[in-house]
Amino acid sequence: MNLNNYTLLIRADASNSLGIGHIMRNIPIGQVWKEKGGEVTFISSQMPNKLEHRLINENFDVIKLNCIPGTQDDAMQTVNIAQQKHANCLIVDGYYFKGDYQKKIKEYNLKLIFIDDFGHSEHYYADIILNRSLISNTITYANRESYTNLLLGHKYNALRKEFAKYDNISPIIRQDMKEILVTFGGADPQNITLKIIENLNRVLNKKMKVNLIIGSAYKYNKELNELKGKINYDLNIHRDVNDMADFMFSADIAITAGGTALFEMAYMGLPSIVISIASNQKSSKVFAEKYGTCIYLGDAQNMKENFIIDSIEYIQDSEVRSVMSTNGQKLIDGKGSTRLLNEIIKTL
Repeated sequence: MNLNNYTLLIRADASNSLGIGHIMRNIPIGQVWKEKGGEVTFISSQMPNKLEHRLINENFDVIKLNCIPGTQDDAMQTVNIAQQKHANCLIVDGYYFKGDYQKKIKEYNLKLIFIDDFGHSEHYYADIILNRSLISNTITYANRESYTNLLLGHKYNALRKEFAKYDNISPIIRQDMKEILVTFGGADPQNITLKIIENLNRVLNKKMKVNLIIGSAYKYNKELNELKGKINYDLNIHRDVNDMADFMFSADIAITAGGTALFEMAYMGLPSIVISIASNQKSSKVFAEKYGTCIYLGDAQNMKENFIIDSIEYIQDSEVRSVMSTNGQKLIDGKGSTRLLNEIIKTL
């Protein structure tokens, strides 16, 4: 279906405290919508400037709201934008968008896709509930309207177009590790990044290359730069990258938080050590225990320092990494964007 006369709105926010995941995970559906000829506008009440520039570089429109997120005022400002742009469809992603917000949107006959992680809304009025987590099957969503369709599970996980060039390319599993990727999202409000970089100093040699990726909402740059001078291994700091897939392909392992990155790493066949930093990252344990794509160390607040060191030593075994890599690529096939777009088109 050609989407030449169709406009998609995406309502999501990003900040130092929220992180940038709610916006980043909607970039892929925006990309495929544009490829089909449609227009895409991100609506946000808060967003780092660098992230806004990234969206603009993707040829998305960005509109800022002046309101308290999730309120009726927010809903009405969003509806007004939809009417001005003759929009057909709205994606809403955020934990403060509850049932009354959805109900107000539906009063104006917009097609509504509601992105959910753990059943946080007291009632669902959306046309589609999208939950791409590995624990989505544990939520019944009984508190929804009769017309509401459920899109549940990892098969709907959408990847940004930068990952497309690695379709059907097998990762390189080196006998001896040479490169580690460290990334804890676009904000990392607890600054787990600093703790990991410091702990790695106790186990890595001078030849080990570590690529650290930090995002536009990360606010501990001064502390990080001070620590860098004390590091023994080859630490390279990268900010606001647009080629995460390339970093994943060149790495032997990753140390990361849960969330969207785990789906990306699974697709790339990148073994990982995972530390949960948010309540919406419960899938991390399932990635490890059911699918064997990673090592899960639990919640960051309860993690002991020796856990990282022990995990690094264990995952250096190339056979261990090879099994994790294969498991990941069996799990994520990279077709989630197409599946999701087709389901949204059905509602138009």
